[in-house]
Amino acid sequence: MNAEKKKALQCLKTAKGQIEGIIRMIEDERYCIDISNQVMASQALLKKADIAMYKAKANGKNRFCVFNKEVSDEINRELAVKRCLRSALDNGEIYFDLQPKYWCKSKKIEGFECLARWKSSELGYVYPDEFIRASESSGAIINIGKYLIDNAFKKCKYLTSIIDDKFKVAINLSQVQIRDVELLEYIKEKIDEYDIDPVNIEFEVTESVIMKSAERNIEMLRKIKDLGVTIALDDFGTGYSSLNYLKRLPIDKVKIDKSFVSDIGIDLKSEFIIEKVIELAHMLNLEVVAEGVETKNQLHYLEKIGCDIIQGYYFSKPLGFDKIVKSFTEDKTLVFDR
Repeated sequence: MNAEKKKALQCLKTAKGQIEGIIRMIEDERYCIDISNQVMASQALLKKADIAMYKAKANGKNRFCVFNKEVSDEINRELAVKRCLRSALDNGEIYFDLQPKYWCKSKKIEGFECLARWKSSELGYVYPDEFIRASESSGAIINIGKYLIDNAFKKCKYLTSIIDDKFKVAINLSQVQIRDVELLEYIKEKIDEYDIDPVNIEFEVTESVIMKSAERNIEMLRKIKDLGVTIALDDFGTGYSSLNYLKRLPIDKVKIDKSFVSDIGIDLKSEFIIEKVIELAHMLNLEVVAEGVETKNQLHYLEKIGCDIIQGYYFSKPLGFDKIVKSFTEDKTLVFDR
C-alpha cells in the first residue's frame, strides 16, 4: 500500500472515530460543552470528504483523493469559474482571436482558427482550457458555442469583402456541442442568415471527442459536412482512433498536434510519425496542417516532407479581429515573407 492510500485510510478512520464518538454521546444523553464543537468538526470533515470525493470522480473511475489545501483551492476555483460563466456572455466577456494559417509552399493565407477567449470582470483572464472544461461540465458550452459560431460567421462574411484569396474560418466543436440535437439546424440557419459560402467555413473536432460515441458522432459530422463545409480532425496522433475509423471519418484535413512538431530536430520517432501521417493522409486525399510551428527549422522540415498548411507562432500569434482587418486592408493577400 502506497503512502497516499495509507494517508487516505487514516483520514477515514479519524472521521469514523469522531462520528461514532458523537453518536455515543447523544445516545447516552451525555451532553457537554464539547459536543457542539465535535459536531462542527465532523461537519467540516464531511465537507472536506465530499470535496475529495468530487475530485476523485473527476479524475476517473477507481480513483481516490486526499483532501488538502491544493484540492480545496482547485475546487473553489472551478466553482468560481462556473459561477462567473453564467453571466459572461451577457457581460460581453467572451470573444475570440484569430490565428492565421498559411499554405506551406506559397506562404499565402489559407484561413484562420477561431480561438475562444474569456476576460472575466471578476477573475481576470481565464485560460481557454480551464473555462472550456468548466463550460462543458456545466452545460454553458451550448450557448457559448452558438455565440461563437454566430460571431465567426458574421466576421467571415465581412472578411470575404476585403480578402481576394479564398480562405476558411475554422471553429472548434466540443463533445457537448456535437451531441446537441439543435446544432445542425443552427449551422444551417446561420449560413442562410449571413449568406456565406459554406466553403469558407471549417469545423475542427478532436479524435478523442469523436471516439467517445463514434458511430453517432461520425453520422453528425457527415450531416454537417453535407452542408458544404470542411471538417478537420484536430490534435491527430494524441487520441486513440484506429486506422479503420480514420478511413470512415467524414473529414477533409488532419491537424498534427504540436507535441510532435515541437520534437522536430530533437526526436527521430516524432519525425517518423509526422512523415507517415502526412504520407497516409495524402493517400486518403486529406490535407495536413501542422500546429505549433515556432522555428525556421521546423518550417523547413515540414516543407521538405510535403506538409500542406502551417499554423503557429513562427508565422503569427492569435490576433484580434481589428488587427486582421487592418492587415488585409493594407495587403489583400497577406503573404508571409519571413
